[in-house]
Amino acid sequence: MSNILKHAERELSLIGYDGKDAYNNMAKAAIMELLTTFANQGHSGFSANYVTDVFNKLARYKILSPLTDEDNEWNDVTEMSGYKHFQNNRDSAVFKDDTGCYYLDAIIWVENGGHTYTNNKSLGYIKSFPFTPKTFYVKVDKDNNILDTEEYNKAKEYYNNL
Repeated sequence: MSNILKHAERELSLIGYDGKDAYNNMAKAAIMELLTTFANQGHSGFSANYVTDVFNKLARYKILSPLTDEDNEWNDVTEMSGYKHFQNNRDSAVFKDDTGCYYLDAIIWVENGGHTYTNNKSLGYIKSFPFTPKTFYVKVDKDNNILDTEEYNKAKEYYNNL
């Protein structure tokens, strides 16, 4: 067994992936299968970091290059929304309608204690293309007053209409 697989076995068992829970067993098998493939590819330090970084982004449906606003990036979702509306097929949180193009997760609001949420004030209008979506985490108090004005101002600079 390779060192990375031994490391994974040890670390997974320390967090309860020890064969006693069916869900953990399934997750552990999937993780070990991915790591076995990774180990068999024989990556060096550089390629290991590169491959895991790109894999991580793709596995989370993240984009690898900026959105272009080309017609082939948009799906017509008018039927679902009831008005002329398009959703980006590379990043599902990007939309386009008569008001412009916008990113739903421009701001994630962070309450005391770390709880997060989005609302209708979370979306940011895209200034221009090519565009790379960026999320800003802005601290608010219990009454939704902005506590982190520096981060909020960065969001306002990056997006229109915040």
